[in-house]
Amino acid sequence: MTARSSHIINDSSCNVTVRDDHITYLKKVTDHFKDQDEENHLLLVEKLIYLVLEYVSTSSLKKLGFDITLETSNYLEKMNRKSVDAFNKGNIEEAGKLIISVVDILNQKDISKLYSNEFKLYESKILTYNNLSCIYRKLGKLPLSLKVICFALELEEKLAEENYGASHISIISTYLNKSSILSQMNKHDLALEAVNQALDQMKEVEMNYKLTEGEKVHIQHLRMSAFYNLASELEHLGQPDKAILGYEKAKDYATDLGKQNVIKKIEKAINNIKNVH
Repeated sequence: MTARSSHIINDSSCNVTVRDDHITYLKKVTDHFKDQDEENHLLLVEKLIYLVLEYVSTSSLKKLGFDITLETSNYLEKMNRKSVDAFNKGNIEEAGKLIISVVDILNQKDISKLYSNEFKLYESKILTYNNLSCIYRKLGKLPLSLKVICFALELEEKLAEENYGASHISIISTYLNKSSILSQMNKHDLALEAVNQALDQMKEVEMNYKLTEGEKVHIQHLRMSAFYNLASELEHLGQPDKAILGYEKAKDYATDLGKQNVIKKIEKAINNIKNVH
């Protein structure tokens, strides 16, 4: 007889044993739905992750025979994507439900055991908390939105220091998201500081990294947004001349990128300043 490792879940009402063959069977069922029914597939993957989380507290992942790290990270990425799709369609409640299911998994005490690389777990958390922050902001829960984005930034700064993945570029967007939240909270001095952090990071990236053409274009989009935000904060802080210079720089990048809608928005902002002053 082949020995089977197991884990007992302590509960006052029952004892449940999670065995290798339970997980193996659920994995087979999950794979069956992979290319047929995404909704049921994701539900099954979620159950698989929770089952493995119970199992992993006493047993080795090596016994499973499949890559649970890949299963978990793919699930979290897909759920984030579904949340973003719902958010963009204006279904904020649905977006919130989807992202909370991801947060619940990321908050499980043994989640780090499902990741062979701690930084990969950080990536999942950064993606999730950026999206959660946007949802809180849309709902007007600005202090929560700020708290969540700051948590994401702490993790992303660690990745950027280690030059992990594309964190040296993605962190720029996170600084800009933080700036927008602070601006909405009327904390314009702190918002300006966050924008300057984004601009400083852009300089560092362009000086120290060999960028692809796609990355260069992405940086241009980020710089356009950054100078627009910079100008807006300077305007709020009572520095109209500097604000106009910032808007003009943003307009230059918008022109290069062919963003006519942004150009019109910038021209309107500049005219408003000139009419007031």
